[in-house]
Amino acid sequence: MPNKTIVISVVSTKGGVGKTTFVANLSGLLAALKLRVLVVDADPQASMTMYYPLAGEPRATGLADVLYRGGHILAEDVAATSIPGLSILAANLKAPDNKSVPVENWLQTRLDGIFMLKNAMKGAYVQDNFDVVVIDSQGSTGTLTGLAAMAGDFMVASFRPDFLTHTAFYSDLMPLLESLNVLRKQSPELGTGPVRVLLNDVPRTKNARMIAEALRGEFRPHANIHAHPDISVLDTFVPRGAAYAEATTNQCPVHQFDRPSNGKSNSGYEVMHQVVYELLPHLKGVWADGNIESNEVVQ
Repeated sequence: MPNKTIVISVVSTKGGVGKTTFVANLSGLLAALKLRVLVVDADPQASMTMYYPLAGEPRATGLADVLYRGGHILAEDVAATSIPGLSILAANLKAPDNKSVPVENWLQTRLDGIFMLKNAMKGAYVQDNFDVVVIDSQGSTGTLTGLAAMAGDFMVASFRPDFLTHTAFYSDLMPLLESLNVLRKQSPELGTGPVRVLLNDVPRTKNARMIAEALRGEFRPHANIHAHPDISVLDTFVPRGAAYAEATTNQCPVHQFDRPSNGKSNSGYEVMHQVVYELLPHLKGVWADGNIESNEVVQ
């Protein structure tokens, strides 16, 4: 594992596209691969905060406290979950100490506000205790989405191949990226990292296939026709299937719930491993429970 903690921001400017479910499954698998994983819940809905049971008592502090103190994460802010190796910094986005200004509004008054979470990721506590951080962001174009986008070494954009998500991608996410990267030419540190588009919750329909193929074509390697210079689409997609919803209900990662069996292809176990290999190539070939005879994942 690289010495530097890897920070992955999972973003979407539209709700209901499976973003938090993906964060839970990704972080759960990374922990199963023996990595020390921190999930940061930057979504006011706090769905990720409630996804996995905690190993002990919940923390009284959360992301708002971290931001109000200038972007410093302390050990007492972070709780261990029931998944070995997986910890969480809860949303807790209500203003602490009875402050009257909501954290999103307060961030907008700070010149350094958009960089606070990015700076927190560079802090000693995170760098010394975690191999990977996965940030679950708000499903909108709000301040917290920008905060999360700026904090990651790269972003994963959760994209459901339907008309509304496709529209939101160009009308909301692309302009957000442009606004966040206005200072990139001054220094790379002042911009976002690359964007990896994940086709998520993909139904087996002709319409979904057409939208997915169009998106892949628009962001094919070297196309270079869009404002953001580094957007690509992952080869692996997450199919729509009951196993993902059932794993959520059972509060466990899908790789544990949906295993390869009887020649079945595209199990949650296989799909999530292939996603990890694309996002973190140095892990390729490492399986959660040792090497297995795996069917090829259908693309």
